[in-house]
Amino acid sequence: MGALHSAVQRRSLLSKAQAILESLPLLGMQILHGDFASPNLLMSKEKVAAVIDFQPPAPQYLVWEIARIGCDPHTIMADGDWLTGLARLLGAYRQ
Repeated sequence: MGALHSAVQRRSLLSKAQAILESLPLLGMQILHGDFASPNLLMSKEKVAAVIDFQPPAPQYLVWEIARIGCDPHTIMADGDWLTGLARLLGAYRQ
């Protein structure tokens, strides 16, 4: 019953997908770290003090890097209001 309910609920959201996709900015590419997740960031208060990892950066979509930071399981589970934090991250990235 749970899986059926979930499938019905998700199917009802499909009609909204086009509007959501059309509202997103164009996918841009830049040279990215590629593994910008919480274990690879050294923080000093609320600022990134250093990025650690030893793989060379490569061109990738910006959304990949943002999702690795803002949708990290540790981030999502750490605070009940992680969507507000994700919105702040997106705003800061745009600036």
